Amino acid sequence: MAFAAEPLPAKWHPGHYIYVDHGGLTPELLSLPHFQGLQKAVTWRTLEPERNRYDFSSLRADLAVAKKYHRQLVVQLTFKSFSKGVRNVPDYLRGEEFGGGVYRTLKGGFNPVLWNQRVAERFEALIAALGREFDRDPNLEAVNLPETAPNARLDVEPQAGVETYTEEVYVECLERFML
Repeated sequence: MAFAAEPLPAKWHPGHYIYVDHGGLTPELLSLPHFQGLQKAVTWRTLEPERNRYDFSSLRADLAVAKKYHRQLVVQLTFKSFSKGVRNVPDYLRGEEFGGGVYRTLKGGFNPVLWNQRVAERFEALIAALGREFDRDPNLEAVNLPETAPNARLDVEPQAGVETYTEEVYVECLERFML
C-alpha cells in the first residue's frame, strides 16, 4: 500500500452545514455566518458519464465557490433514486456484464445492485478517483453516502439480476464502501 509523502492536514470544521440537494451553491447561502458550509448531493451518473471517464468539472466549480466564501463542502455521493423513472447511476451499468446492474425501487426509480461484485468494483473505482483528485482540497470537508435502505422488497419479491440479494450481503457491501 502506498502512503502520501507528507501527512494530510486534518479536515475538522465542526458546525452546521446546509443541505442543498442537487442545487447550486448560491452567494446568499454561502454568506450566512451561522454555517460552516454546505452539503450537496452529486450523482454517480454525473461524475462518471461513461465507464472510466470521470467528469469532475461541476465538483471543481463548487469547490472554487466554497473557497471564495471560506466555506467547506460535503459531497453526498448519491446512487439512489427516490422518484419514478430516475436513475442516478451510469447507463453502462445496465449491461450484461453487470447482470443488469440496477433494480427497480418501490417508487419506480432505479438503484444499483451494489452487492454485484462488478457493480461494486465500479463504485469503488469512482471513490478512488474522487480521492486521487480531491483528497488534498482544503475545502472538501467530507464525502458521504446517501440513505442506504434498498427501497425495494428484494427479499420477498426478487427481480431479475438481483437473485443474490440478502440483508447480510447488502450490509457487508455498504460496510466495504464506508471503509
